[in-house]
Amino acid sequence: MLGAASIFDVRARKIPDVLWLVCGGLGIILYVFDWQSVTSYHILSMVVTVAIALLLYLYKITGTADVFALLSFAIILPVYYEFVMVPIAVLIAALMLVVFFTVLYNMFVNVSDIIKSKRIMFFEF
Repeated sequence: MLGAASIFDVRARKIPDVLWLVCGGLGIILYVFDWQSVTSYHILSMVVTVAIALLLYLYKITGTADVFALLSFAIILPVYYEFVMVPIAVLIAALMLVVFFTVLYNMFVNVSDIIKSKRIMFFEF
């Protein structure tokens, strides 16, 4: 799923929503056949991830494709070793990386502006 998404992203800079829907649908079909192994923790992981994805979409933090990707993760990879909620862990790690690189980029731009023109371009940061 992620391999196909990365190929579409590199080629066209757009990932079709059908990819996420097909992978999520296949995950649902797998749960139908393997319903004995589904625990309440799996369902809790899916429900929490769906709620987070819908809130991110509602507050316009992410786009539709990102929400579909989170929903597919929630269905395909709900838990790891019956403890870690994988979609939520991925979301937290991605958020931390985005914040880190945004701050690092702003610091780099400010330092380079100070070196070049002795004034800060993004002074509000």
